[in-house]
Amino acid sequence: MEKIIRIGIIGSSGIAAGHALAYLAMENIQIIAVIANVVTGKAQEFIDLLGIKGAKAFEFHNEMLKEEIDGVSICTPNVAHHRTNIDALHTGKQVLVEKPLAVTLDQRIEVVKVAKETDKMLSVGFQPRYDLNMKTVKQIIQPGQLGDVYYV
Repeated sequence: MEKIIRIGIIGSSGIAAGHALAYLAMENIQIIAVIANVVTGKAQEFIDLLGIKGAKAFEFHNEMLKEEIDGVSICTPNVAHHRTNIDALHTGKQVLVEKPLAVTLDQRIEVVKVAKETDKMLSVGFQPRYDLNMKTVKQIIQPGQLGDVYYV
């Protein structure tokens, strides 16, 4: 029997739905917890909307991190990435965090140090980097067809 990987999703807006739908499409993944600490009740609404069976709603990430979870997807506003990364790693969770890893360079360095100290996986989601649209944009920009590109 294949091991079931238990996932918690920290955040319940925007990109969190993309993470949840991807996990729901995988046979060996079970979303067991969702947290939303900005709007009370939003985590349960997210669970109900996506039909995530058996998931528990939490208001605070530290409460959720006490659960038997193998890994977390951190889908919070950028300013919360640093603290949630650190807390998840210290509680023995594998971490997939949306970009950016943290807001400041010092915070990023600290998160990477904690990942090394805890020997836990830390991955930053750069999902569109290799999709067809991004490859096409790169093919247009690299030869200089658009001149100097300052922002995309």
